[in-house]
Amino acid sequence: MMRAEVLRALGGYNEALATSEDWELYLRLAEQYEVELVPDVIVRIRAHQDVRLGDRIDEARKVEELVLGRYGPRMSAPLRSLYLRKIGGKLCRTGALREGRARIRQAIGIHPFNPLAYAQYGLSFLGRRTYGRLHGVYRRLRPG
Repeated sequence: MMRAEVLRALGGYNEALATSEDWELYLRLAEQYEVELVPDVIVRIRAHQDVRLGDRIDEARKVEELVLGRYGPRMSAPLRSLYLRKIGGKLCRTGALREGRARIRQAIGIHPFNPLAYAQYGLSFLGRRTYGRLHGVYRRLRPG
């Protein structure tokens, strides 16, 4: 929860974003204000398998690009690498394989001890459809 004047001071939600605008707002909030953890469950979000706004791959990538551009210099190498991998993977899933591989290579250069980045890079040569199918399998199998 936050006061309305804080929301106004932050400039409100970023209307250029079609998804994750709340998350981006929270990042700006934490950058300028003291934030505390409330250990109690305040809101429960029902997860489902149907298509959600957050499933818009290219829109999600744009938010990750925005966050990386704004906060990347302050991120640890593993976190910056994670963002680059996520961006690269989304680019590969949307068919921008060359650009996706470039981002994944950047991720490897920043944090070379992540075997998942090497797997992503290799899989990107199998094409958009195969990359997307294998990503779906990975999402179903990964813990958490």
